[in-house]
Amino acid sequence: MADIIKHKRSATAAAVPAAGQLSLGELAINTADGKVYLKKSDGSVVLLGADKEGAIAAGTTAQYWRGDKTWQDLPTAVRAALLTGLSTASSADVAATDTVLAAIGKLQATASRLQLEKVARSGFVGTVSQLAGVPTGAIIERGSNANGSYVRYADGTQICAALTPSMSASTTGVRTETFPAVFIATPFVVVTPTGVARAAASEANDVLYDATTTTCVIASGRGVSTPFTYMAFGRWF
Repeated sequence: MADIIKHKRSATAAAVPAAGQLSLGELAINTADGKVYLKKSDGSVVLLGADKEGAIAAGTTAQYWRGDKTWQDLPTAVRAALLTGLSTASSADVAATDTVLAAIGKLQATASRLQLEKVARSGFVGTVSQLAGVPTGAIIERGSNANGSYVRYADGTQICAALTPSMSASTTGVRTETFPAVFIATPFVVVTPTGVARAAASEANDVLYDATTTTCVIASGRGVSTPFTYMAFGRWF
């Protein structure tokens, strides 16, 4: 018949053996609580399995079990995560092998580059300006008013153009046209007759009579009634 080994035991609920009741390494059982005690080499009595994880209550599908042994909301934790180590040095295409952090860095770099390009493009057309002969504004300025239209360039070039109303058929009439933008010096002006009387006006030697930084004077044709187009080329600074 096999020997039966019986440990010290108690059927009293919540009863815990005292250190003096056990020898070193000896076990004691509380049959009411279903607990086992052990006397350690330092003389203390401990409950075996006391440091095991307790039962984990069920969470939700949107939660995860964190290291501090609490359920946490995953979307909230992701939104609150810091992007430590984020690099925007590369604007290359996002690859399937990229980490989330690397992908965000590439997207940010691409967005920044596109914004810079947009700003650069917006600086092409606008108001030109200069300081001591050095361009400080946009590259091209285009405008118009009652006197015609003009284009200014950052290098100082300016072009004005307009279509004049028909001048009466007269051998003595002249017309003064005000430039839509002022030149810094007298510009070079080209006058061209337009309309059905263009050939007759050309034969009549309709020409630019005079020009200043603000106006040009066109001589009327001999017996011809026709509008004229002029273009003035010069500088605005």
